[in-house]
Amino acid sequence: NQTAPLIENLYLLIQSKLRTQRAEVLRRISSLASSNATLDEIFGFSINELSLLLHAEMGGIILVDNDRSTFRWKSDVKFGNWEIKKLGEKLSLDSPDFLETVTHTKEPLLIGKFDETKLIPNYYQNLMDMIQFNSAIFVPMIVKNQGIGEIWFGSSSLSFFDLGDIQVVLSAANQLAYVVEQTNLSKLTLEAINEKIEQEKLIDELQKINSFGQKITSLQPELILKELLDVIFEFVPMAESGWVGLMESTQQKIKPLYFQNYENEFFSMNFPISRFIQQIFAGQNPTYFQDLEFPMDYGLTEQEAIQYLNATHHRLPMSSLFVQISTSKRSIGLLVLEIYSDDKKFSPEDQSITQSIVQQVNLALENADL
Repeated sequence: NQTAPLIENLYLLIQSKLRTQRAEVLRRISSLASSNATLDEIFGFSINELSLLLHAEMGGIILVDNDRSTFRWKSDVKFGNWEIKKLGEKLSLDSPDFLETVTHTKEPLLIGKFDETKLIPNYYQNLMDMIQFNSAIFVPMIVKNQGIGEIWFGSSSLSFFDLGDIQVVLSAANQLAYVVEQTNLSKLTLEAINEKIEQEKLIDELQKINSFGQKITSLQPELILKELLDVIFEFVPMAESGWVGLMESTQQKIKPLYFQNYENEFFSMNFPISRFIQQIFAGQNPTYFQDLEFPMDYGLTEQEAIQYLNATHHRLPMSSLFVQISTSKRSIGLLVLEIYSDDKKFSPEDQSITQSIVQQVNLALENADL
């Protein structure tokens, strides 16, 4: 008669201690979730804390990947020594097995009871066989009534988990689902902001290009080319030097008229109409080279190559952008932009905007009847 109250008090004490432990774990997860920690850090911390609380031998997260229409294990977030075989790493969202997951049903699942009578869904039975656990809980993460994934914990012992364990994992799953939702919202907001910035940048560039086109309309041809070289570095700041020149048909050479970031002896340079330059004239788009063979591709003699290197302080072009200057009748010259650094290169945007600016120049030269 005296033993029964002692046992009951001990049981109540154990339950009280367990409730305190569970509340503390949820508090720590909530605290991290509201911090600046990354989603992976929050996932990893939560799985580790819950696994220790539940005395589970293993734990992990499975997420819906809408971009790939798959249900995938988050392999970098797990507790315990277990691995998923490659065939089990992902599941198509169109698979009948996915329809049985707790992510789809939005109902938690407790498996591995001594008196198990319900048929275990095929997906989870395969996991039991693959990972070798005898009992587990799977709890969905739900955002706006939509399952986005699930967290799970397993043990090699039968009937290891109970409904109380499911309740604490449900509370944690709700917190994690909220974090995922906020992360996705932040990502969408950031994408929208970046898209707006890109749109504003594009509009600004188009306005500048149109303004440039209007400015050069009434200029003489040589001043048009000078204005081109003056403005191109504003649009293509990656360029370290550049020059613009016209073809001298009598000598089959291109003579630089204006240049930036070369020594003055560049004035006396002449670039032969080599096969390399003929190929540039044959194309309609800017020609970009990242692995030029210097001086062969430029068609320079040894003496001309030395002269060129003196003008560039002995720097070789690592990346070059060539854009032909032309009228409706013929190609008449070149704009050349160069980069000397290995770790820099012209982007597709650089090539596109350079072409747009040169098209304005071509139109102005056409009107000047060059």
